[in-house]
Amino acid sequence: MERKLEASHTAMERKMLDIKWQDRVPNKTVKERSKLPELMTIIMRQKWKWAGHVSRMTNNWAHDLTMWKPHGKRNRGRQKKTLGRSHHKTSWQMVKLGGSVARSH
Repeated sequence: MERKLEASHTAMERKMLDIKWQDRVPNKTVKERSKLPELMTIIMRQKWKWAGHVSRMTNNWAHDLTMWKPHGKRNRGRQKKTLGRSHHKTSWQMVKLGGSVARSH
C-alpha cells in the first residue's frame, strides 16, 4: 500500500512541476525539485497530531474504543455483518446502480 501511495504522490509532484514521464527524469530529481517531504512523513505527522488531539480530550472515548475487548463467547456459525462489511456491500450496490461512490480498499 505504501508503494502505491508513494507512486501517486510522485505522479502528483510531476504534474505540479510539469515534468512528463517521457522526459525520463528520475523520481529522486523530482523530489529534490518539489522540495516536499516524503508522503509517509506527512502521514505519520498527521497521525501524531491526531493522537495528540485525542489524548488531550476530556472524555476517554478513543481509549475506551481502542482497548475494548468483547465479553463472553462467540456464537456458532457465520459471524454477523459488521459495520465495515455492510458499508462495503452498500457502496458496491451504489456503484452498480450508477452512484458516485467508488470502491476503496
